[in-house]
Amino acid sequence: MENEENWLPEIEEIAKRNEWAEQMGGAERVARQNSRDRLTIRERINTLVDDGSFREVGKLAGSGVYENGKIKSVTPNFYVMGLARIDGRDVAIGGEDFTVRGGTGSSQRRKGGQGGFVEDLAHEYRLPLINLIDGAGGAVTSLKRRGYASMPGVDDLSRSVELLGEVPVVASVLGAAAGGPAARAMLSHFSMMVRGNSQIFAAGPAVIERALGQKVTSEELGGASVAVDKAGSIDNAFDSEADCFEATRRFLSYMPQNVWSELPFKSCDDPVDRRDERLASIVPRNRRRAYDMRALIKMVVDLDSTFEIQPTFGKSLITVLARLNGHVVCVVANNPLHYGGALDVPGAQKMGHVTEM
Repeated sequence: MENEENWLPEIEEIAKRNEWAEQMGGAERVARQNSRDRLTIRERINTLVDDGSFREVGKLAGSGVYENGKIKSVTPNFYVMGLARIDGRDVAIGGEDFTVRGGTGSSQRRKGGQGGFVEDLAHEYRLPLINLIDGAGGAVTSLKRRGYASMPGVDDLSRSVELLGEVPVVASVLGAAAGGPAARAMLSHFSMMVRGNSQIFAAGPAVIERALGQKVTSEELGGASVAVDKAGSIDNAFDSEADCFEATRRFLSYMPQNVWSELPFKSCDDPVDRRDERLASIVPRNRRRAYDMRALIKMVVDLDSTFEIQPTFGKSLITVLARLNGHVVCVVANNPLHYGGALDVPGAQKMGHVTEM
């Protein structure tokens, strides 16, 4: 009679399901993730967003094990997502949980990834989208079950592409990213990775060895020296995940909430009539002599307001977000210290990327 008069059994089951979700892939796998100097997805979200602001969506989703009609355990979904605030601004945020099947998997209605519900939240509420990427894409078993590969399916990518014309999209590659997660990193306005501890590629070293007979490491195939410095497929590389999170905050501070909003204005103490006397001498009379364009830019814009995009790629050109009297500006400048400032192909690609941002 007691169970017929209250909902305590159901309440206890929901609490247990929440507990299983927070355990992620289990203590052993969480410890292994941390031993690689990588945070779990829940640690990443809690570190990046404002304290107490994360509201998870779909936390109870997962694969359950039942016995005599009663739940015994649940393996949580490999993707964690929801709504949060960063420096007081509402955002949609999500990422793969590497401790659950290496951040891989698929379902008929995905929480995250290209075509996932987190993108619908960003689209419907017109919120910046933050992708924290750490997964190897769909599993072979999922492909066999569906009977087809989702990449390069147009339907999967249509929402991801649409968002680029609606809201700021930021991607952080924080582990090894292949397949769909790698493609999602490309579909962003600003992307970054951790130097020496994250990689990105279409397929990993094992696939390369089987297909081409060549042995390469993950770092040689898609580390920052390749993806950031040489190819420019990822914008910036930082020394730690904490640096990536700080860069996310900095980048968003220059961006509007969406294309229907104004750029954020930030008042500053830099006097409007400030005149840096070094400007009189930094450009040499001899046109064959190079000078430091980055230093010149900092003399002109508001003090301590610069944020450089792709500093190690396309070095003949410098692209910087900054502020003038509190207003956001984008500075594009030739770099006299590299090829005398002559524009090359990587520099032209870099210019196209920042002007389309």
